[in-house]
Amino acid sequence: MKYAIAAVLVSLLIAGCVQPNLPTKEEANLIEKAAMANDTAPCAELTSEELRNGCYYRVATNAANINLGACEKITDYRRDRCVQGLGEALADVSLCEKIPESSSARWECIADIGINLESLETCDKAGERRASCYSGVASKTDDAVLCGQIVDELERNVCYWHIGAKRGDTAFCEKLPKDTSMAYLRDYCYMDIAIERGDREMCEKVAIKMYRNDCLVGVNETLRWKRA
Repeated sequence: MKYAIAAVLVSLLIAGCVQPNLPTKEEANLIEKAAMANDTAPCAELTSEELRNGCYYRVATNAANINLGACEKITDYRRDRCVQGLGEALADVSLCEKIPESSSARWECIADIGINLESLETCDKAGERRASCYSGVASKTDDAVLCGQIVDELERNVCYWHIGAKRGDTAFCEKLPKDTSMAYLRDYCYMDIAIERGDREMCEKVAIKMYRNDCLVGVNETLRWKRA
């Protein structure tokens, strides 16, 4: 039981509880009971609204449960994240669409499903995350042509970086800007390939000194691992 209580404490901290509002041992037992029974009724016995919300979140996101009703009882910011988690777990866009359009959780939920399903049709529903969804699908499917179809410059460049790193092909790094606020993506691309290959010389292509040093450290680790 002590391990179950510890799990409750950790989940509540992750869900947003701050230390002064941590549950007592009795409250933690109550929350664990609610989660195991997939029953929100015990949560209502908690006097703290923050703990009640944490309890509802715990019931809804217990691995053994799929409980949208518990999410809908939450009265703070965790409600949207709760619904998002269920939507992604079930790959159900209709659940994501229960989240208000004003919440980033709605668009993140749809985009994550689109990437996991490799579905551009789903990405087209992802609002402000549409470009990142396209980038994610392109990276996952190793589709460089799709990268080129992304209108958003940042997401297009992120897509080329991921493809280049995945293929170990520096030609994609060369596509990335040198002298803009996105120049760091070019460095990341060279770094990833250099570290994967164990290539110290390639680290010299990394323009930003801090990243170049990180690249050399990573390459040394790769070479040490290969010698082991």
